[in-house]
Amino acid sequence: MAQARRRGEGGAVESEPRRPARASDAHEAALRAADERFRLATEALAGFLYDWNPATNDLEWFGGMEEVLGFSLADVAPDVAWYEARMHPDDLPQAEAVVQAAFESGAPGYSNVYRCLHRDGHYVHVADRARIVRDDAGQPVRVLGGVSDISERVTLLEREHQARAAAEDATRARDVVLGVVSHDLGNSLGAIALCVTALLERPEPSAESVQKILEAIRHSAESAGRLIRDLSDVASIEAGRLAVEPYDEVPDVILTQAAEMFAAAASDRGVALETRSTPGLPAVHADGERVVQGLANLVTNSLKFTEPGGRITLSAEPDPAGVRFRVEDTGVGIAPEDLPYVFDRYWQRHREGGQRGSGLGLAIVRGIVDAHGGQISVESTPGKGSQFSFTIPISDYKAAIRHLSETPAASAQPSGS
Repeated sequence: MAQARRRGEGGAVESEPRRPARASDAHEAALRAADERFRLATEALAGFLYDWNPATNDLEWFGGMEEVLGFSLADVAPDVAWYEARMHPDDLPQAEAVVQAAFESGAPGYSNVYRCLHRDGHYVHVADRARIVRDDAGQPVRVLGGVSDISERVTLLEREHQARAAAEDATRARDVVLGVVSHDLGNSLGAIALCVTALLERPEPSAESVQKILEAIRHSAESAGRLIRDLSDVASIEAGRLAVEPYDEVPDVILTQAAEMFAAAASDRGVALETRSTPGLPAVHADGERVVQGLANLVTNSLKFTEPGGRITLSAEPDPAGVRFRVEDTGVGIAPEDLPYVFDRYWQRHREGGQRGSGLGLAIVRGIVDAHGGQISVESTPGKGSQFSFTIPISDYKAAIRHLSETPAASAQPSGS
């Protein structure tokens, strides 16, 4: 045994036995160290632990509940009822069923995922994993479990699932469109092949028949060319490099060019096509051909869904963002739930007996407007028609301000008049 020294009578140094450390001191030190390890572990896990007696429903909490649910352990009732009252009502039955199934099956433990109400009122996604202690008869007498916050993981998984679903939807839509494009290209190429065969097989075709066949070939070639250009434009838009060459352009000239492209088609369909413009509009800083292309796509869309006897109006008017171009029709309209998606690539409106398209036209319009720094919008009432509009910046902002303050009534005229 180690000895300590003491000074006795006369200054003599004497040795005496050192008192042994109490066993309880060492035990308390070990407990403090264990508690510290336990505290650090629960904090690192961003969770808290519980010790539950299923027979009495007594429950003891440990660790970082405040970090997960916002409650300090002093604020928490030591029973199951308090905790179950904070579980999401949609999740509670399933969680109870999992625990009960584990009790009855003799399983060594259980694992649950559910939502639990935080002190500030929002729900936290948690994972609850526990081990079951049983008596000699196999009955649960103690459950030791841990609850950890998995909200961030759940959010990431939800975003991943949404992204995957969106990608799958886009893939399906793309496949549908590619089928339409392949079909239409096949029709155009097939028509050209038939026309060429007809020319080759006729020994002496008349000038009139040759002219008709050549017109059919040109029409088919133009149709195929439009499809190819649309696909190329969409690829450029998605890559963020749609080419535009802006110059000073007159809005009335843009409207007239777009209207003249469809005057014959509208007349053949029995649809009135008119242009409406506010006099004296300032020039826009735009790629005129691209803006005409955007208007042409909108008119094409309107013609598909406007019945004979209806009307399509192309207009331009001043706007704080520049000049607003508008295409308005009296067609079948668009359902409210479809409006957020009309400018998505590959989106197609489905209607009984309606024409199928590539689903690229409106997406290209949005790409053209975006490339000019403009804004695009749509309004529609089912059964009454739709109104698409977009803005293009002007060349002279001072002229725009002056024009906005001195705007006369717009004039309307039929296309081609």
